[in-house]
Amino acid sequence: MPLKKYFRDILSVQAFQDNPSYIPRDKKFEIAPRKALVVVGVRRCGKSTFLQQIADDLISTGRATIDDIVYIHFADERLTQLKGQDLGIILEVLEELRPGRKKFYLFFDEIQFVDGWGRFVERLLRSSRYQVYLSGSNARLLSREIATEMRGRSISEELFPLSFVEKLKWSKVPISSNGESSRAAIRRVFQEYRRVGGFPEVQGFGEYLWRKTLQEYLEVMLLRDIIERHNPKNPVAVGQLMRIFLNQTGSLFTINRLFEKLKQTGLRLEKAQISEILSWFEDCYFFFHVPIFSKSVSKQEINPRKIYSIDHGLVRACQAGTDELSSHLLENIAFLHLRKMEQKIFYYKTRTGHEVDFIVPTGKTFRLIQVCETLNGVPETREREIRALRSAMSELDLDKAEIWTADEDTNVKTPEGTIEVKALWRVLIEA
Repeated sequence: MPLKKYFRDILSVQAFQDNPSYIPRDKKFEIAPRKALVVVGVRRCGKSTFLQQIADDLISTGRATIDDIVYIHFADERLTQLKGQDLGIILEVLEELRPGRKKFYLFFDEIQFVDGWGRFVERLLRSSRYQVYLSGSNARLLSREIATEMRGRSISEELFPLSFVEKLKWSKVPISSNGESSRAAIRRVFQEYRRVGGFPEVQGFGEYLWRKTLQEYLEVMLLRDIIERHNPKNPVAVGQLMRIFLNQTGSLFTINRLFEKLKQTGLRLEKAQISEILSWFEDCYFFFHVPIFSKSVSKQEINPRKIYSIDHGLVRACQAGTDELSSHLLENIAFLHLRKMEQKIFYYKTRTGHEVDFIVPTGKTFRLIQVCETLNGVPETREREIRALRSAMSELDLDKAEIWTADEDTNVKTPEGTIEVKALWRVLIEA
């Protein structure tokens, strides 16, 4: 039987490709008994490599041997015709090639290519002999679909492009701000991180190859994760909407304004369609939106929202002439940092109309955070940022707030309380 031969060939070689230079991720997770771990995230963020990291950790800690590890990449052209009912062949081949093993750790990459995969994985999880790890293209393996397919037998973990701390590790720069030389090295890496973003593959690329690679990422995401998946009636308008979002990173938007912007380009989508397309982008970790802070859901719906991208480098690569020192991109880095730690993020509008970039509920209180390039040099900027925070602190009865800048550390005393000014790079490494 050809499939059995193919699986024998696949399982006869080393589980993962030799890739000793991959960037270790600072992703913490827990495995629940008889549940699969599913790694979800944007395309090209390193999900497959993260599976390898998990396998390496199992071996290095003595919990498994190399013969206990099973890795299958289902995008393999030899498995094109594979169906869910054929997956049992994997177990047959394992018993032939590796008889007598007490436990197998099964890593299934791009499993969404196999129709009906869920029932096979569910069968594996009924036995304590198998621990299952899954990843796949976010185009077809989304968290809510996993919940349906796996019927509560999985735990999903999000993976994002590299954090700044992971970038420091890749750059072999110690994560310590003690000493001027250490701080100088960290600052240099931070400027590089601001320029290139966090996608693992492009780290170390020159300007041309970096930009070209990320532009191609964008096209593939649009085509495979949006167009092919949802088959919209007007794909050109969807692409234009994506470009509008990229140009509005860190800015407020409304469905009405997006409708008018599209109409100005000669394209037309119904407002309900625009809202639906936004949800498509969010489903595949392309963009995120932040609502206004309010106890009223209806008020959140009718007020403008802020848009952020999965990667600030992706925004830069797709905007001609974008300055890497743009405060909006600095704000995008800050958002991603908060988003990895906390799902509930809002922006705040004071009763006098002043805006605070982020308000994050923390137990019974809140964190108020402004992000700006610098408080020095432009008195109007300093006054605007501090005035907004003071107003919010007064309304919410808070005695502290934060301003994250590119490279400043100080405290600002106000009648309402203390505003701590911190370099964003320091915030990222101290988190």
